[in-house]
Amino acid sequence: MRPKHCGIYKITSPKGRIYIGQSHNIFKRFADYKMLYNSEKQRKLHNSIKKYGVSKHKFVIILTCDKNELN
Repeated sequence: MRPKHCGIYKITSPKGRIYIGQSHNIFKRFADYKMLYNSEKQRKLHNSIKKYGVSKHKFVIILTCDKNELN
């Protein structure tokens, strides 16, 4: 099982558009995006993943931190 990582992440689409997000568990968030689960709130990102596929997007952890450091 992967360790939980709290922090800031970046997703870059095939068109070069960038989405910056934060999560208490980045690996779970990435898995959710890959399955298109709970990503409808970020409509443009959701549609991009549906159109191009998750493998065409680049997922990068920018910063890991404690939960109290988010926001």
